[in-house]
Parts: sequence; C-alpha cells; structure tokens
Amino acid sequence: MVTALAALTGAPALAATGTSPRAPQKVAKTSADDRIARAARGTATQAAARTAASSTAFASRVTARAVTFTDTAGKKWAPRPVTFGTRKQSTRLVGQDVTRTTQDALYQVNAWGVKGYSLPVPAPGTYTVRILTAEDTFDRAGKRVFDVVAEKRTVGSRVDIAKAVGRGAAHDIVARVPVTDGRLDLSFVKRVDEPLVAAIEVTGTVPAHLAAGPAPTQAVRFAPGNVFTTRVDTAPLAPNSAAAAAKLTKQVQNHWGGTAGVSAYAYGVGFNVAPRGTKRITIGFHDCQKKKHIPSGLYDGAKHFVSVPVPADATPAAGTDAEMTIYDPAADQMWDFWQMRRNTTTRAWEACWGGRIDKVSTVTRPAFENYFGASASGLAVAGGMITVEDMLRGRIDHAMSISLIDVARWDKVSWPASRSDGISTDPDAIAEGQRIRLDPALDLDRLQLTPFARMVAEAAQKYGFIVMDKGGAVAVATEAGDLAKRRTGQNPWDTFLAGPAYDALAGFPWQHAQILPMHYGRP
Repeated sequence: MVTALAALTGAPALAATGTSPRAPQKVAKTSADDRIARAARGTATQAAARTAASSTAFASRVTARAVTFTDTAGKKWAPRPVTFGTRKQSTRLVGQDVTRTTQDALYQVNAWGVKGYSLPVPAPGTYTVRILTAEDTFDRAGKRVFDVVAEKRTVGSRVDIAKAVGRGAAHDIVARVPVTDGRLDLSFVKRVDEPLVAAIEVTGTVPAHLAAGPAPTQAVRFAPGNVFTTRVDTAPLAPNSAAAAAKLTKQVQNHWGGTAGVSAYAYGVGFNVAPRGTKRITIGFHDCQKKKHIPSGLYDGAKHFVSVPVPADATPAAGTDAEMTIYDPAADQMWDFWQMRRNTTTRAWEACWGGRIDKVSTVTRPAFENYFGASASGLAVAGGMITVEDMLRGRIDHAMSISLIDVARWDKVSWPASRSDGISTDPDAIAEGQRIRLDPALDLDRLQLTPFARMVAEAAQKYGFIVMDKGGAVAVATEAGDLAKRRTGQNPWDTFLAGPAYDALAGFPWQHAQILPMHYGRP
C-alpha cells in the first residue's frame, strides 16, 4: 500500500520492514489532485495554442476621406464606402489640433449625413466596432444628436459629441457586436442635425481558413472562369487603343454634361430570382417592332416564352426597354426579356422579345443563341450589371456592362458578343463585345472620386468593361432598384449613389481608358 501510494503521489517509498524507518529527506508533496490539475492546465494550454494557431486577427478600417489614408501607426484606412450613403465631407478641422488623441489626422475629415455602413465579415462571431468622431461645428450640447444601431441593436443612444467632449476633440463610440449572418450592418439615426463620422474600425478574431472572406460571387452562377470574371489587368492592348480611347473620351465629354451615366433608376437590369417551386407560365408576345407575325422559337423549337417561372412580385426595370431577367437557380436556367409588361386587359405577362439560357452554371460565355435575348450584343445582361450585393460587399468582382453612343458597324463584332446594332464605319470605333479597362498603373488616390466612382474605377482596372449595347449615352448598367423599392419602400441606389445618377461618375478618368484587342480571351 505504501509503495502504491508513493507511486501515485510522487512521494518516496518507505521500507516495509516492521522497524522504524529512517526519517525521509524533506520533499515537496504533490497530491493526486495536484497532478491531475497540472495535467489539465497543460492540456488547456495546448488547446489554446492550437486555437491561436488556427485563428487570426481580422481588421477593417474605413475613413471619411475620398482616398486611402495611412495613420501615424502605419495602418491603412480605405476610402469612404458607398454604404455611408453620403458624398458630403467636412474638412473644418484640417490643420487644427484635435484633442484627446495623438492621431489628429484621423479625426480631421468627417463624413456628414452618414446613413449607415455595411461590412462583410469572414465568419460569425463578436466584433469590436469603433466609430471615430470629432465635432467640427458646434461647441454646445444639443446641436447635433444621433443614435447608432448595430445589427438592429442600439449601441449609441443620443450621441452628442459636443456634450461629451466639446468641439475639436476625439470621441469614439465602441461596442462589441455579435454578427451571425455574414455582414455587419450599422445605421445612424438622425435626431438633431446630421450624423458625423470620421472613420470606422472593425476588429475581431476569426478562423484562419476563413480570414480571406467569402469567394467572389455573381448574381447568376455562371461557370468558373467565365468571361465576366476574367481579369484583364495584364492583358495586351489593341494596336489602335490610344485612338479608340480618345474617341470614347469624346463621347463622354460631348454629351450629358461630360459625365457618363448610371442606369440605376432607368434602363437598368430588372433582376428577379425565382424561388424553388415558382409557378411556370407562358409569356405572351406583343409585336412592338411590327413584325406582323409570331417569330419561330418563342412557342416552338426552343420555346423561349414557354414554362417561365415568373415570381409573384417580378418587376421589370423602368424605362422603355422594360428589361426583365428571371433567374431560376434550382433549374439552372435564366431568361432575359425586352419590353416586358403586363397586358392592360388580361394582366398576363407579355414581352416583345427575349430568350432563355439552360445549364447556366456550365456556361463560360453567357450569350443567347441566334437573335434571342435582350441585349444588342447577345450577351446576358445580368453578367455585367453592378449589383446591390456588390455595393454591400464594397467591391465589384466582375467585368461591367457599358453602353456607348458610337459603336462599330454591326458586321464588326468582338467575342464574346454574338451580334451588334452598331452603325459607325469609323475604323477606331469600339465594337460590341470589345473590352475596355482603366489603366492599372493609374493611382486612384490622386483623384477625388465619389464612393461609387471609386468602386467602378477599382473594378475597371482589374476586370474592365464589356461593350453590351449602343445607347443615347455612355453608361454603366446596374441592377434596377425597382424591386427592392417595391419590397421595402426604398430604392437602395438612393444610398449607394448618395445623389443624382447623372453625376455619380463625376471625375471618372476616362482619359486613362485602354482598349483591348478584338476577341480578347476567345479560346
């Protein structure tokens, strides 16, 4: 028993002789419970080390400035995002000492009238949100008051910067915010005057394998490596790139006040997703082009107008084109319709033209066969539309559709387009299907762009534009906001553009556009 106990406790064994043992040397006694506790601590330490090794720090920082900003600690802060919902910027504190901080410059430029902020996060978890502010106008309490809501929970009630710290002093609002849906959403609720934000920092710890965030996604799940997700930042240029780009610049400069358009409120893409089980119907044909017959292929052959899953709240884009795209992920099908409408008498859906693509997830060149579809180029309009999700994610991970005023004649078509409605015989006219990019070497931080224009410029350097149509203006195509407005009462582009669509691309550097060769990327 003695020997057994010694083995368990770590004490030296006593001789089992019946005589009095010699007094043992003094030793540190360790009980069985101590041994178990020490082992447990070791196990916990190892587990913590494994957790630390499999986790990594996450940090996202944005500023109210229009350009990237590096603070005195070497941390980079991205330009103001579209989800701020404002283009208004206050620089009243620039050149002044901002008290209560050593990072004066971070607080010297404020976004005024901020409505919200959205940030995709890599994983569910609790994140630390730090909102940096500095009152630049008022020195009395009650002149500017607002609430801060994070994930539908108020984290800053009746924020009054002047009351808290006075004018020209740094004031941070810090909260721990659980996020479960993959996106952190903040809103700023006006009480008196307008919310003021200098910067926002979000930090946390996430699993290492998720640190990069979700992979880029498209509104329609085309095949990986499709023409819209092909990067062009290292692509060669067309031999006549300079001349063609100069003509493109003139198209912008000579029309509509010298600014390219954004089709957020009219002539966009009426994008509708059909839920599984949506009732399928036949689309009627209305002869807007005076064909005086029903074209083949609509109700026979491929039957493009037959068995279409139109959602109950389906909404075409505003404008005479009344474009409507219907995407059925479960069936792996997509339809583009042109001049889609409800019959004024029967209320049944009808369209002047359209088409269907089957097995869209296997398609690398999303183009309609023959003359079906809705775009002049034959390409699926949803492939290049700038989406609401792009705005919420803070980046555009695909080529963008663009329409030009002057397009090469219809018999000069560039892959991936299948056709054209161009009429220009100018040898330097850009063809439908041809790609345009913004010079990748251009330093965007030298430009004072709107938040939307900055996002477009970043994508134009990586993915470029694809000429989709000929139109009355040089314009980029977006997902129409009509459906969202119908569902929520608010058009999301009111926030994302934070002003009129006609000047959302003000200052865009078209003079740095580059034209890629005809048929670039064709297998």
